[in-house]
Amino acid sequence: MIRQRIVWFSIILLIFTSLACNAFTGVREPDLGLPPPPTPNGEITPAPAEQTGQIDGLAPTATLINETAATAAVNGAGAASATVLIDLNVRRGPAIQYDRVSFMLKGESATIIGRDPATGWWKIECPPRIEANECWISGGDRYATVAHTEGVPIAEIPPTPTPPPTPATAESNVVAGEGLLVYASSSGLWAVTPDLAADPAKVGEPVQLSDSLNIDRIFIAPDGLKAAYTTQTAEKEVLYLVNIDGSGGKILVNSTFIPIADSGGTADVKVRLGQIQWLSDSQAIAFNSTLQNIVGPGSRSQEDLWTVSLNGSLTERFSAGNGGGAFDVSADNQLIMSQSDRIIRASLDGSEWQTIIDFEKVNTASEWIYYPKPQWTSDGRLALVAIASPEQFDESAEARLWRIPRSGPAEFTRALAGNILFNPVIWSDNGISLAYVQQIIDSANIPPALTLADGDGANPTSYATDNPLRFDGWSPAGDSFIYSGAGFYAVGRSGAAAVTTILDGDVGAVQWLTPSRFIIAIESGSGWQMSISDLAGNLTLLATARSDTAQMDVWTP
Repeated sequence: MIRQRIVWFSIILLIFTSLACNAFTGVREPDLGLPPPPTPNGEITPAPAEQTGQIDGLAPTATLINETAATAAVNGAGAASATVLIDLNVRRGPAIQYDRVSFMLKGESATIIGRDPATGWWKIECPPRIEANECWISGGDRYATVAHTEGVPIAEIPPTPTPPPTPATAESNVVAGEGLLVYASSSGLWAVTPDLAADPAKVGEPVQLSDSLNIDRIFIAPDGLKAAYTTQTAEKEVLYLVNIDGSGGKILVNSTFIPIADSGGTADVKVRLGQIQWLSDSQAIAFNSTLQNIVGPGSRSQEDLWTVSLNGSLTERFSAGNGGGAFDVSADNQLIMSQSDRIIRASLDGSEWQTIIDFEKVNTASEWIYYPKPQWTSDGRLALVAIASPEQFDESAEARLWRIPRSGPAEFTRALAGNILFNPVIWSDNGISLAYVQQIIDSANIPPALTLADGDGANPTSYATDNPLRFDGWSPAGDSFIYSGAGFYAVGRSGAAAVTTILDGDVGAVQWLTPSRFIIAIESGSGWQMSISDLAGNLTLLATARSDTAQMDVWTP
C-alpha cells in the first residue's frame, strides 16, 4: 500500500541568492503570439441532446429553448438580493429534500425576502417564470453572491415533505440532486448517492459507471450530471467523459494528440495531461500539458492552456510558454496562471494577458519544477497566491503572500516562515482565512506545525503539531477544517479544540460535502473505505474501493 511520506533533502549551500523580486506592476508581453480570440459563443460547442444525460430534478446547463438567461430585475434600490454563480435549483424549502420548483440560470438575480439561519438558505421572490408560493436557494457562497442582507428577517420554514420512494431501474439507482460520490476501484468507475437529508446519512448501492482500468483522477461537473476521469498507461493518458447514470461514455482527449512544443533537444519525452478543471457552465474542461522524461526522472509543464468541449472539440487557448504550469479559472472565465518565474492574469478568450508578478525560480533540489498554486475567491473578485522564496531548504525559507485583484497591480501582504514546496498555503473559499503545514528546515528538527492565519497572513497561530501532518481542506463555510496524520484525522475550528478520530489506517483523501459533513477515504486492507463523517467524527460507510490510491470526487447541489 502506498502511503504518503514527506522526504526532505539536505543540501549544502554554495552561494547565497539575492533577495527575490517584489511586485512587478508593468506588462511583459508574451514571447509567442497568443491565439486570436474565438468568435462569440463559438469556442465551446454544446453537446447534442443525447450526450448531455439530463436527469430530472437538476437545473439544465445549456440555454433553454424559448427561454433566455436574462437577469431578473431586483426590486428597489438597496433591496436584499442574490445573484447565482451557477445554474441553480430553486426549491420549496431550505434543503435538498424539498421539491424542486424550477431553476435560476447563472447570472440571474432575485430579491431576498427571508432566511433560514439553521441552513443558510435564502427565501427569494419567485422569478416571473416560476409558478410557486415558496422559492428557496442555497446560501453557499460557491452558489450565489448576496447583497444588503443585514435586515433580512427569519422566514417561516415550510413543513418538510415526505420523500417518495425512489423507483429502481435496471440501468441505475443513482439519485440526482442528493449529492454524489464518484470513486475509482480496481473494476472501474463507480458512483454512490448519500442521502444528506437523513441523519446519519443513508446510502444506496454503488452503481458502476465505467469498466475503465488505471483510473487516476476524477472530476465531477459543476452541474452534477457528468464526470470526467483520466486513465494512464506507459504510452498515454486519456481523459474520458461519462454521465452519472453510466451512459454517454466517450474519449475527450488523448495525450498523444497534444503537440510537443519544445522537447529540450531530446525525443525521449511523452506528453501527459497536467492540471484539469471544469468550467463553471459544465460545458467544457480546461487543462494544460506536461512533458515527462521516458528515461530517468523529471517532468516539466509546457505552460500552455487548452479547453475541450463535451463533443471532444479541442481549442488551444494559450500556446506553450504563454499559459501556466498551474492555473485557476473563475466562474466568469477569468484566469490566474503561474509559470516558474511569473504570475499571469488573463481572460479565457486570450484577452487582457498580463504578467502581474515576477519572482525568482525556486530551487527544488530535484528535476521537479515549482509552480505556485493560485486561487480565486468564491466571488471571483480576488485571486490569492503564496510564492515560495528561492531557497526552500534554508532556515530562512518563507512563503510570500499576494492579493491579485481583477484589474490593477498585485499587492504583497506579508511573508510566512517555512518551506511550502510540499505543503502549499490553502485559503478558505471566501479568502478570509488560510492554513498551511509549516516546516522549518534546521538542525533542531522542529516538527511540522499546522498554522492558521488571516487571509492576508496576519495573526499566524500554531494549531497542532505532528509528524507527518497534512492539511486536508476548509469547509465550504470556511469556519472548520480537516487535517490528518499517521492513523488519525481531526476536525478543527479556530479558537476551539480539535475533534480527533483514531484510525486503523491512514487517510487517503478528504472532500467536504456540506459545512457539516465530508467524505473521507481511509486505508483498509488492500483498498479504501469511503465514509461520510460529521463534525463529531461519526462515520457512515458509503463504499469500499479496491485500489492502490484513493481516487474520488464529490458533489452537492
